[in-house]
Amino acid sequence: MPKKDSTVTLARVWIDKKNIVKKIEIHEFTGNINTVEFSSIKVNQPIGDTTFIFKPDREKEIIER
Repeated sequence: MPKKDSTVTLARVWIDKKNIVKKIEIHEFTGNINTVEFSSIKVNQPIGDTTFIFKPDREKEIIER
């Protein structure tokens, strides 16, 4: 059950024998049910830097730690 008041009334998570999330189902107070299913899962596969492209917004200031 959700920890705070929100539109979500119930969330279910399906996990396989290898502890990999296969499906997530979210029930909203309106009666809507949103389902996300995962397939072709590759655990700990490297991701190249070119996959991520950052385009800064001129109206925002970027502060690095």
